[in-house]
Amino acid sequence: MFGKLFGSKADAKPQAAAPVDTQATSQKMQTQIENIDMRIKKLENDATNYKKIAVEKKKNGDSRGAVIALRKSKMYDKELAKLEGQSMMIEQQMQMIQGAQFDSNTMQAMKVGKVTMDQLQAQTNADEIMDLQDDIADQLAQQDEIAGVFTEYAQAGKDELEDELNEMLAMDEMDDMALPSTDFIQDANPVP
Repeated sequence: MFGKLFGSKADAKPQAAAPVDTQATSQKMQTQIENIDMRIKKLENDATNYKKIAVEKKKNGDSRGAVIALRKSKMYDKELAKLEGQSMMIEQQMQMIQGAQFDSNTMQAMKVGKVTMDQLQAQTNADEIMDLQDDIADQLAQQDEIAGVFTEYAQAGKDELEDELNEMLAMDEMDDMALPSTDFIQDANPVP
């Protein structure tokens, strides 16, 4: 009955998480660390001053004033320890946030890569690649066949022509041997 009036948990729509602004968070944390560091410097000076005051008062015989100054110094030392712990915790958190952001960015890049691979693989499949490979092999075989025809034409009669050239060369050599040397004739008839 109340579910109808006020709505039930099942009717409630889950709300999406707000986007995380890690840069703004890191900036706030860095600002806080800087504030803590400034406070630490001030408290260190105060603690040191109260220790000096305590020593001076003890030298002057004011034991009660020396104890009060020393207690204040100890109080500042406790505050310093607390601030140093806070600074370390914030720095640790900043490192964790940066690491988580890096992990998240890596995961997002991997998701984009997976989607891209899915799209690329949808464009091709193994059967198409094998068919394409067969087509290319057929084209290469046809090209080799065409090249063979031209090569045969260029080689046609080459052996006969080689034989004929060898015969012509041999005959030319025989003709050179049959002719008398003109150098001998010139030497026999000297010019006056």
